[in-house]
Amino acid sequence: MLHNSFLSRRVVAGFSAQQRVFMTQRASFATKAQFSQRHQEKCYYAILGIKSDSTPEQIKDAYRHMVKKHHPDVVGSESPDSAIFRQVMEAYGVLSVPQSRVSYDISKSKQPDAYNNVSENDFNKTHRPDMRDGAGNTPISAVTPGSYAETRLRELKEERKKYNANDLGYYNGGVPVKGRGSLRGSATGIVNEFHHPTHHNFLNNYHPDSKEVNSEDTLKFKNFMQSDKIPLTMSRPQYLTYYDTDLEFSKDRRFWGGLVMFMLFGTIVYKKILVESDRMRRW
Repeated sequence: MLHNSFLSRRVVAGFSAQQRVFMTQRASFATKAQFSQRHQEKCYYAILGIKSDSTPEQIKDAYRHMVKKHHPDVVGSESPDSAIFRQVMEAYGVLSVPQSRVSYDISKSKQPDAYNNVSENDFNKTHRPDMRDGAGNTPISAVTPGSYAETRLRELKEERKKYNANDLGYYNGGVPVKGRGSLRGSATGIVNEFHHPTHHNFLNNYHPDSKEVNSEDTLKFKNFMQSDKIPLTMSRPQYLTYYDTDLEFSKDRRFWGGLVMFMLFGTIVYKKILVESDRMRRW
């Protein structure tokens, strides 16, 4: 990538200033046009301005607020907009019904990139090679003071300091501590070992209520099982794989197979005994 960008700068450097501006604008328009063809799904939670774990009451309150704000026929609307109003109606029509909301959440979980709006920094990093510096990096805009990004970066810095980890998530070295062996500082693993997110969540977010299952989880699990029932039971419909966790059908096969083999072997032995007994009498 660095070699290609270097060559492109060498080629562009051979043209005049006006030609370089025209080529940059043309490349920028081509990348933007190509990127604009990506299919982007609507995030109904973002349209209503709520979180994905909002309750039905919160969804209804947000819907009423957005309707009063954007309804084109209501007197006193703050910013009447028919397009936004239609999106609000569509979002509420999906999220207000539990079954359709679950289906929407499942589709969103399977294709999260289709519902995420690409930030300006990510777009410039991928589709604006003309903005790269000599090292091939795209400059990133500074964090706005007082924003959530600044707060989150400060929280992550405190978490890394808490477990003696660097910016990449690996444990740092340090002065040996008595009774901790090869562990350094407040780290929970050896030096250069990765501080895994699951381990971090277990240390900080584990509590008895995390095992509770509410009605929403039950409904989502039911929809997941309904969608997976056909491929799971396609091979042997008479033995439901998602239910037969102990492989009872295999035990059943072994029992009847063993019984048939035992009867066959017993019949052969019985016939052999009859033949040998008759031979002994004749002899």
